Amino acid sequence: MPKRIIYLQPAAPAKPAMGTPCNGCGMVSDPGAVLGWRRPWAVRLVARLARRWIAAGIGCDTDWEPQPPR
Repeated sequence: MPKRIIYLQPAAPAKPAMGTPCNGCGMVSDPGAVLGWRRPWAVRLVARLARRWIAAGIGCDTDWEPQPPR
């Protein structure tokens, strides 16, 4: 599998430990701020999709740990 880099915003909430409740890393609570988007219709759409894609409130399912930028 190719290596993928996912950039997290500095203001995003910290990633919870694996198995603890997921916080969506800000995508559920404030996707506009995370993505830098300003159009209300786009922010609403992404928030709705994020709730489906991210298991917010369930168990965090990744053991990946954030790394500082290089």
